[in-house]
Amino acid sequence: MNRCREQLGFVLHTQPFSESSFLVDLLTCGHGRLKCIAKGFRGGRKNGSAKSLFPHSEYSFTWHGRNDLKILMSAELLHPPVFLERDALYHGLYVNELIYRLVDSREHMDNFYLAYRDFVSSLILTGSDEIRLREIEMHLLRELGFGLLLNVDAHSGESLYPRSFYKFHPESGLRKALKDDLSDNLFMGKYLLDLHAGCWKRREVLMIARRILRKTIDFRLNGKPLHSRQLYRTFLAS
Repeated sequence: MNRCREQLGFVLHTQPFSESSFLVDLLTCGHGRLKCIAKGFRGGRKNGSAKSLFPHSEYSFTWHGRNDLKILMSAELLHPPVFLERDALYHGLYVNELIYRLVDSREHMDNFYLAYRDFVSSLILTGSDEIRLREIEMHLLRELGFGLLLNVDAHSGESLYPRSFYKFHPESGLRKALKDDLSDNLFMGKYLLDLHAGCWKRREVLMIARRILRKTIDFRLNGKPLHSRQLYRTFLAS
């Protein structure tokens, strides 16, 4: 039996598996994304106590199993559970769903784990922030090999010209816009260069980041909707 003890991780997603068990997806440090059966974690236990799995709280996990589907044996909270609210909650749910939908099981992402932990800590300490949200999206895409090259024309290989406009294609990258192109998918070179350099001070840079990342993520999801986006729209409309 292959057993891993006291591995750091976060709960990404849970769904009922049986009367007493969940099917759980974890983001772990050292083992990437794992899918586990959490036996005895659903419903009350005979002694009156219950095991609980909270999102956005770091755990020490122990599991065993030789196959891709592991058996979760224990989950010990490192700190008291946190309960995000309002925008911070939806940002947290959104990033969890992105990881759950984009990352293959057992793909090692130790650098991203540290960035994710910092992102969750920022949600807890200071609430939601769009710059941090865009940064974690970009970090995730980069870790998966989908990094955005935002300083080069993908067609010509030339560096971007600050005063020129470029069209973004999620499957290939940026290409200099034709003079008669009037689409809403055009971005000015100087703002793209700022985004590439990580300079987020201009409002235009943040708006471009939002649109380009949205297009890239939708492309990687094959156009399938994210439930967290719909939840957030419903929250904003309420």
